[in-house]
Amino acid sequence: MSSEHLEAPAQRSGEPRADADAATRAALGRRLRELRLERGLTLRQAATRAGLSHTFIRMIEHGEREIAISRLIRLADGYGVMMSDLLSEPRVPASEPEFVGRDEGRALPTAAPGISIEYLSSASWPMQPFIVRLEPHSALEQLVHPGIEFLHCVAGRPTLVVDGVAHAMRAGDTLFIPERTTHSYLNRSSRPARIVGAVHRSGLGDAAIGIEGEPG
Repeated sequence: MSSEHLEAPAQRSGEPRADADAATRAALGRRLRELRLERGLTLRQAATRAGLSHTFIRMIEHGEREIAISRLIRLADGYGVMMSDLLSEPRVPASEPEFVGRDEGRALPTAAPGISIEYLSSASWPMQPFIVRLEPHSALEQLVHPGIEFLHCVAGRPTLVVDGVAHAMRAGDTLFIPERTTHSYLNRSSRPARIVGAVHRSGLGDAAIGIEGEPG
C-alpha cells in the first residue's frame, strides 16, 4: 500500500504580519476603552472631546479598525495623556536610571504605510523619547499635539514641514517644535530615514486639538 505525503498548507507571507497587526489593534482598543471608562465618559462624550464619531471610537475599542496617528493624538489629548500612555498604563518613574533594551521599545500603530514609531521608555518620564522610521517615499502629515518636541535626524534625508515651512534635514540636524504646532514628516528620497525625538509632557489636558485637513 503506497503512502501519500501530505504537506501542510503553505502559510501566506502576509499572515504573521496580519496577526500581529490584529493583536496590536486589540491591545490598543482595550487601553483606549480603559482610559475612557476611568474618566467616566460615554462613547458620545469621548467623541465630542476628540472630534470623532462615537461609532468610530467603538470600532477602535473593539479592534475592528485601524486608526491614523492624527486621530490617536485627538483621543490622547481628549483623555489628557501622552501618546505613549496609549500603549500601556504609565508607571511612576523610578528614582534610579531606567535601561530600555533595543528590543524593549513599544511600537505605536500609525496606519501610515512605510512609517513606524517606537517609544523608547516604559515609564511616565516627563520627557518621552521615541524613534521614527520612514521608508522611501513615505509621509506622516498634519500632526498637532500638546508638548514641546525636538527631533534629531540620525539617518537619511527627511523633510520636516513645520507651520508650512519645509526643513530639509540631514544626519546630525536637530529641529525644535513648539507645542500645538502643525508638522509633517516626509521622506521623498529613495533611502530610509530615521529621526530620534522626544516630547515633553507640558500642556496635557488642555482643550481638544484639531487635525488640519482631516474630518472627524
